[in-house]
Amino acid sequence: MGFIKNKEEQDILHKERKNERNLAGLLEQLKDKDPETRCWAARDLASYPESVTSLASVLAEETHLNVREAILTSLTLIGG
Repeated sequence: MGFIKNKEEQDILHKERKNERNLAGLLEQLKDKDPETRCWAARDLASYPESVTSLASVLAEETHLNVREAILTSLTLIGG
């Protein structure tokens, strides 16, 4: 059974990125109030195995479905 996403959550995936994609910048963006920014950061952090602890930590508090999915995907890709 798949997740059912509302329109707002689907639109987030289709917007262009506006921020730097280095480790420090992505970890900072993971704390942003904007779910779109957090979602992109979580996706990009899949390239940084050292981000597992940070991703797992924010997953426990994240309420936005797309961001949670991005975090879980990154953790899976990293192997965490």
